[in-house]
Amino acid sequence: MSTPFSIEPGAGGPAYQGPHGPVAIPADGSPTATRLSTPAGEAALEWGMLSDDRAAMERGVPARIGTRDLVLRRDGKALRLADAAGGEVAAATRGKRGRVTVERPDGTPVASFSPSSLSGEVQDGASAEEVAFLVLLVASNAASQLEKRLPLPFSPFSIMAAIP
Repeated sequence: MSTPFSIEPGAGGPAYQGPHGPVAIPADGSPTATRLSTPAGEAALEWGMLSDDRAAMERGVPARIGTRDLVLRRDGKALRLADAAGGEVAAATRGKRGRVTVERPDGTPVASFSPSSLSGEVQDGASAEEVAFLVLLVASNAASQLEKRLPLPFSPFSIMAAIP
C-alpha cells in the first residue's frame, strides 16, 4: 500500500506533508544548497534549485541525513545515495511519464513523485531516511540531473544548431 504526499505552502516556506512528516523546507535557503528540518533531525544536500554542475553531480555531492554523512552521485541513468564507505543507501531513477522513483539498493521502490506537480506516493514501510532523501530530491531539484540534456544526433534542435 502507499500513502499520497504533497508539498504545501507554509508561513516559513513549503513543507512536505506525508509519512514521516511534516518536513519543513526553509524559504530562506541557499540557491546552491538544500536544508530540511525533519522530525528525525536535519537533512542537507550541497545542491540547490540553481545548481547545474553535471560534472560535480557525477563526482558526488555531499549530503547528510540525521547524523549520517552521505554522497549523492549521478551514475548513468540513476542518482545514487551512498554512505562514507561507498555502500549504496538508496537510488532515484526516472520512470514512465517523467515520474521519479526512489528505490532501496535491492531495487524495491519505496516512493515516487512527479517533479511537475510536487506530489507523489510513499510506500508503507518506507524509512524516515528514505523519505528525507525523497524530499531532498524534490526541494533541491536534483532529480533534474536524471534528464537527458544533449540533443539526439538528428533531433530538430541539432539540425537548427548546425545550420547557421
